[in-house]
Amino acid sequence: MLNLVDLRSGQRARITQTRGRESRGCKLDEQGLVALSHRIDASIADRVDLIVISRFGRAEAADG
Repeated sequence: MLNLVDLRSGQRARITQTRGRESRGCKLDEQGLVALSHRIDASIADRVDLIVISRFGRAEAADG
């Protein structure tokens, strides 16, 4: 399970899918990641001092 945490508010959001024990491949929930992008935009707009964003491989490259 992979979560994003907004340190200002303490809100957590899960960004992985439950695909079962035998599943293979990426479990990233791209829709969940996209839905949370507004939090990143809001943080940038609020001019926070630091934003840490982990890389998500193919999902990140496709959007960029």
